[in-house]
Amino acid sequence: MEWFQFNPWLNLIFLLLAVFSILISIVIYFKNKKEKIPCKSIQSFPLIQNSLSEIDDVEISFKGQPIENLTLTKIAFWNYGSDTIYKNDIASVDKLRLEMDGAGRFLNAEIHYRSRKTNNASIKLDRQKNLIEINFEYFDKNDGIVIYAYHSGHAKDVHLKGTIKSVPNITNTSQIEAPIITSTLDRLIPEWLERRMRKPSLISSILEFLAFFIIVPIIIPSVLLELIFFPIKRKVPSEFDFG
Repeated sequence: MEWFQFNPWLNLIFLLLAVFSILISIVIYFKNKKEKIPCKSIQSFPLIQNSLSEIDDVEISFKGQPIENLTLTKIAFWNYGSDTIYKNDIASVDKLRLEMDGAGRFLNAEIHYRSRKTNNASIKLDRQKNLIEINFEYFDKNDGIVIYAYHSGHAKDVHLKGTIKSVPNITNTSQIEAPIITSTLDRLIPEWLERRMRKPSLISSILEFLAFFIIVPIIIPSVLLELIFFPIKRKVPSEFDFG
């Protein structure tokens, strides 16, 4: 009993095991957490520039209406989360749609890719309101569609809008590229270095010194666990990744 009670190495091992168990529990919780994560990826490709319409005897028109430029915008929308997104999850007063800023107009649109036919995904181009409605029955994990929208105007005028219940916003692809801990450190470390460049106070220096010995033993195993369970670049389905 005395050996168990006064052996510092044994106490250290028990402490590390306790910390490791807590970290494992946290990782398993987030890995198995059921949540809806609607994601989007938007990339535009100019097909016809304004300069081309300035050439003599060259006329650019769509259904008899003259246009100065033409842009193809690819829009991917899919469910990254493990909880299914249903049609009823879309707010009726703020439906899922593509809208444009400025004077640009949607000219045509089509579904270029759908993950499965049973999702019953469809789009509807409303030229009067200048928007594209997006409808579907359900999207399981990694289910989604890729829309090709042809329009006039600038390349980055197209926006995906709409409200999905219990979801604060639609996530950009860039926001799911890095794990939680490592991406947070990437943001906090430059901020900390910037503060250190200024003349720090004695109290803040003491607090940072104490925090170093408390936080580092927790951060190191956390990062290692995250690298094991969540690679540095989380896998975005290739069908929805335009990068």
